[in-house]
Amino acid sequence: MTQVALLGNTLIPAISGHSGPHFDIGFWAGVQQKKDNQPLKGSLGVFWHVFRDLHTLVPANLKKLESGDLKPDATEGLKKVLRETFSLGAAAAKGLAEFYKWATDPSQTLFFVKKGTKCQWLVRKTGPYYYEERPADPMWYPHRVPFEFVRAATEEEGVKRLGIGMNTMIWIPYSEPKLDLKNTVVMPPKKKVDPVVNTVIVPVVAPVVAPVVVKEKPKRTRKKAEPKTVKPEPTHIPIPICLSPTYVEAIQEPLGVEETVIVKIKVFEHEGTSYFRDPVKNKLYTFKGPTSVGPYIGRWCPHTLEIVTDVPDSDSED
Repeated sequence: MTQVALLGNTLIPAISGHSGPHFDIGFWAGVQQKKDNQPLKGSLGVFWHVFRDLHTLVPANLKKLESGDLKPDATEGLKKVLRETFSLGAAAAKGLAEFYKWATDPSQTLFFVKKGTKCQWLVRKTGPYYYEERPADPMWYPHRVPFEFVRAATEEEGVKRLGIGMNTMIWIPYSEPKLDLKNTVVMPPKKKVDPVVNTVIVPVVAPVVAPVVVKEKPKRTRKKAEPKTVKPEPTHIPIPICLSPTYVEAIQEPLGVEETVIVKIKVFEHEGTSYFRDPVKNKLYTFKGPTSVGPYIGRWCPHTLEIVTDVPDSDSED
């Protein structure tokens, strides 16, 4: 059983997928791919009755609209513009301003999708805020972020939660589990290359040499010398023939392993499938089990959010 350690608590948003009575219609309208009632890929939106791309309200235009008692911050300015231009209440203006600030921050990605007061799924933001209107669809919320599925909410995460002054987006504590190093899968060491002869050096084990059995030669018995017969002298001089020499391959001493490179990999999920991912090179390997790594698959592209399978493994040798 894998042991986990909890990292320090941090706050992440829990965002309503849609209003409670219309959740099953409004939220799933933005889901592009699902499996077993789980949203694998899609987008989530909020509304607050503002039909205006929030990009047009920040940041330069806000500087002219801010009064002296407001902090020089884009979110404060956006809250003021929303409240004064669209006649929003203080809580609604604050909520939409916080949503925009979070949705345009690339360093904050994880969030919960909640239905009513209960978190349903932990998902990951895969892109920034964008504005999309669908006048023909009254259930469509125009202020949106794209996402991908991470996992279902735990029983503890799924308890009822209420915000203060607003419930569309609330901030809740989140602790990310960290795998125990004892169960971290260690990749095999890389092969080393001799820079002088450019020959691949593979760590080897000294060969086992079987004992050589020397047979005793039979004792020779001398024969009596027979009378020599005089052979006629040859009419030509024989030409000596050079036979190809026989080479004996010497067994060299094995080369020792000078360095072992340990590559730490983590479990990575994409479209409902688990992989092992090298977070440095984004290389993906088949997930056979929590401590069993399969063959190399390809690389994860964080820009296109796809797996590229035609990139060879840089650590493999022909």
